[in-house]
Amino acid sequence: MAKDPVCGTRIDEQNAMQFGLTTEHLKHTFCFCSVKCKARFDEEPGAFAEQFNEWEEWDIPDHAWNPE
Repeated sequence: MAKDPVCGTRIDEQNAMQFGLTTEHLKHTFCFCSVKCKARFDEEPGAFAEQFNEWEEWDIPDHAWNPE
């Protein structure tokens, strides 16, 4: 499970990828629960990506550690 960096909702990475609710930023893949959260992140990624570094290691999806 991934954590939406905008609202904190836990989401399935595969569902996010299937529906185009992911974005790459600073060599990490971020997953979103909705188009609204993805758009908010895409407008100002620095405001949300910073908290990514504060999450516990187990909160970060595996694919974020191994970006392609």
